[in-house]
Amino acid sequence: MDLEIVCEGDLAVDAHHTMEDAGLVFGETMNAALGDKTGIRRVGNGRIPMDEALTTVDIDLSGRPYLVWRGDELLPRSLIGEEIDVWREFYKSFAFAGKFNLHINFLYGLNGHHLLESAAKGLGEALRQAMRNEGSSLRSSKGVLC
Repeated sequence: MDLEIVCEGDLAVDAHHTMEDAGLVFGETMNAALGDKTGIRRVGNGRIPMDEALTTVDIDLSGRPYLVWRGDELLPRSLIGEEIDVWREFYKSFAFAGKFNLHINFLYGLNGHHLLESAAKGLGEALRQAMRNEGSSLRSSKGVLC
């Protein structure tokens, strides 16, 4: 996936709505690009160290949106002048508009920037794995499990 996002928002007020809207557009675009998801692996994960920080990211491009966001007590309450919650809102909007399960677990770290960077890199790795073409079927257990 090669993607460039250009975004303008009401940053003079705060970044909250801009980050939320960027996540929504990113999710909608990715979901549309995946079509019916035939042939993709569907699940992926990334466990990414960034200096002293470690984060895991797990996804299932299932069509069922959900966000699990754990370990954010490790993050500072603000980063670069913005409340840290803008990142949770971005990932929540991305997962719900993209219609997939997203689990982000901040395991440990001292630097908020490193924690968030390891999450972003983990997401990239998880998406790379989940979007990989592995055949011609739709990976699902619907109608198979009793």
